Amino acid sequence: MARPELDQFRRAAIGGHCAAAALCHLAALARRHDLHGTMASYADITEPAIMALVNRFYAKARRDPLIGPVFNDAVEDWDEHLEKLCAFWSSVMLTTGRYKGNPMAAHMKLPIEPHFFERWLALWRETAGEVFAPAPAAAFRDKASRIAESLKLGLFYRPGGSHPGRLAGSNRAAGV
Repeated sequence: MARPELDQFRRAAIGGHCAAAALCHLAALARRHDLHGTMASYADITEPAIMALVNRFYAKARRDPLIGPVFNDAVEDWDEHLEKLCAFWSSVMLTTGRYKGNPMAAHMKLPIEPHFFERWLALWRETAGEVFAPAPAAAFRDKASRIAESLKLGLFYRPGGSHPGRLAGSNRAAGV
């Protein structure tokens, strides 16, 4: 880390800002320094490792022709969103309790189609393998698969319905 960046981090961490602000600053540094390069594999699941995974994954997802438009249309402040996603994965993988949102409610608002989940998972699996050693990569892949299945069931499964899913956003847009 260059000296000015280190000083900025110290000011964020010591100057009355919360730990989340310092983590957000580190996430921004990680995005600047490793969007396209190769990474050393993290052997353990830690906050910095989660930040590296989230930043690298969403850099790819934003460029993806299938799922990128959903993310890019929905997210106004990427720094804030990435901080929230780091908190989510920290809560899921490290049981920190940092995430305070409702993933199902957040995804209900989006024009998501069932086949988007396979692309999301493919990119996630690939990125987890780039960022982590095999055991933690497998843990992230497994957890992501279960989360994706849960979201798909919540968004698209309708007992007794002839169609296994909703038409993304169409009923809401029509005010139904």
